[in-house]
Amino acid sequence: MDAPVRMFSLAPWTPTPTPWLGGNTTATAEAKCVFNEEFKFILLPISYGIVFVVGLPLNSWAMWIFVSRMRPWNATTTYMFNLAISDTLYVFSLPTLVYYYADRNNWPFGEVLCKIVRFLFYANLYSSILFLTCISVHRYMGICHPIRSLKWVKTKHARLICVGVWLVVTICLI
Repeated sequence: MDAPVRMFSLAPWTPTPTPWLGGNTTATAEAKCVFNEEFKFILLPISYGIVFVVGLPLNSWAMWIFVSRMRPWNATTTYMFNLAISDTLYVFSLPTLVYYYADRNNWPFGEVLCKIVRFLFYANLYSSILFLTCISVHRYMGICHPIRSLKWVKTKHARLICVGVWLVVTICLI
């Protein structure tokens, strides 16, 4: 008995007619969009591997610089430090994703680690957006409202905002 042969189309998507399952139709067919995702088994492990190899030392170095060399912290430094923490947490999850995609969507690490990796991905996504927004608003206030921002843009406020960002992200993802 011959083993089934896997065939992959050369086109990135191929419409295939499939019958519509609802109603009393007999000959109605709709096109089903099938997307060839073979590229991800090569592209994603390489990309994630590069991001891990570059991201872990650079984010660690940035956090070390923030902690050991930059004193006193201002509001922007506080936001940037939290952004580096967010990126570092995501970078820690990348080796498992490299294995997952290199092994063609095989996840041997269990459900708990799967949920942790997805949590770190979305936590990084949302917290990065919010911390970059904080930096942008801080810059806007300093440039467009310099006098008014003197009493609003303080390191204490930045710390409270960062705690709020982490709480909002964590609560929204749980």
